[in-house]
Amino acid sequence: MAEKRILTDSYLRSIDTTGSRLEVWDHGNPGFGIRIGSKGDVSFQYLYRFSGKSRRFTIGKFPSLGLHAARVAYHKAAQLVSEGRDPADERASARSLESEAITVQALCDEFIERYAKLRKRSWREDERKLQRDVVPRLGKLRAKDVSRKDINGLLDLKMDAGSPVAANRLQALLSKLFGWAVERGHMDTSPCNGVPKPAKETSRERVLQHAEIFPLWHALDSGRDVGMHLVTRRSLQVMLLTGQRKGEVLRMKWEHLDQSGEEWTWNIPAENSKNGKRHRVPLDSAVIELLNSVRIEMTDPATGASSPWCFPSPAKPLQHVSLTGPDHALREELKRPQGPLKEIAQFTPHDCRRTVATGLSVLGYPRLIVQKVLNHVDTSVTSVYDRYGYDKEKREALTKWTAMLMAATWPAGRDYDRETGEELVCWDFESEWGFMRY
Repeated sequence: MAEKRILTDSYLRSIDTTGSRLEVWDHGNPGFGIRIGSKGDVSFQYLYRFSGKSRRFTIGKFPSLGLHAARVAYHKAAQLVSEGRDPADERASARSLESEAITVQALCDEFIERYAKLRKRSWREDERKLQRDVVPRLGKLRAKDVSRKDINGLLDLKMDAGSPVAANRLQALLSKLFGWAVERGHMDTSPCNGVPKPAKETSRERVLQHAEIFPLWHALDSGRDVGMHLVTRRSLQVMLLTGQRKGEVLRMKWEHLDQSGEEWTWNIPAENSKNGKRHRVPLDSAVIELLNSVRIEMTDPATGASSPWCFPSPAKPLQHVSLTGPDHALREELKRPQGPLKEIAQFTPHDCRRTVATGLSVLGYPRLIVQKVLNHVDTSVTSVYDRYGYDKEKREALTKWTAMLMAATWPAGRDYDRETGEELVCWDFESEWGFMRY
């Protein structure tokens, strides 16, 4: 049976079970109406002709879909027909795309393989964060269904755990992940748009002081009562002597070192440098002694083979030590109530770099030389034309810094004669260390 009338919400709500199927067409909207099933279920229908054949398009069911929304959908479908497009085929294609829509799990995997591994040396850290913080909670969702609320939920978990900096890093990673997904066509907009970093960060100011150097250096040097492996201890010492980044130090290979007479130079390749620029670091003999002590310790006594890495992993010598290893080991050692570092406030390996930079400034070296030692990018116009390497100036600065550091490893700035053992008062840099507080 079929009838025609102006459909209204009140009429739709009044429909009862008739026991037979009935079709009611909406007056003034050709082809649009409802089908009432034998059990009283109501669905919106659109009858039309396409390619010479009669077609039926089910728009949706009432009351899940209201009358107004159904009429809007009908007009859109009629418009498609007038353009020579079949609304049924369009819906099938859309549903196919929906079923093929990438999940967050798959997106994370694709991001690591197609973006992070190709552009970031720290891709493993990105992968670890995604697999730990994102995939367990959002992995099964389609990426395009992730909401701003979902993103804020992940960040709130980090903040509630007392990790504001980690929350900020996660926000940055998620923004990159979903921004990349938009570029790849997986979604139209990023759910991270409008989501700010959850915590305010202030620039770290931690600089090691004169009184801290003595217990720190001797604990790292001797290893007495310290729960850190020799490789980790020596890597921290090299960071303190050279001011170079943790990742660059831990990726150092013996093939990166050059010797000319008594002078040694460490050539950091572009792929190991944070700014992607090759960097030459003059090395004091104290650094070479530290590196050789690691080489001797890590040489296989049975075969005489040594690792190509200056700081090999104790468990897997053919790999360099973990990039997070020194952070974890130092953090645990500083927390030990009876350890040799118990009087030293918490600091990180990166604070060694800040200590070197501050020390060079206190010693009177201009910011340009400090910048060259640290391999910071110079964005000035002059830098485009200035191709001088500043190796001589860097060597002088690091030699003077080493002297200042070594002086702080003996009480009152005293040292001793390496041949006679006689105690010498040869340096007094304690006053310079005092300026590093400001």
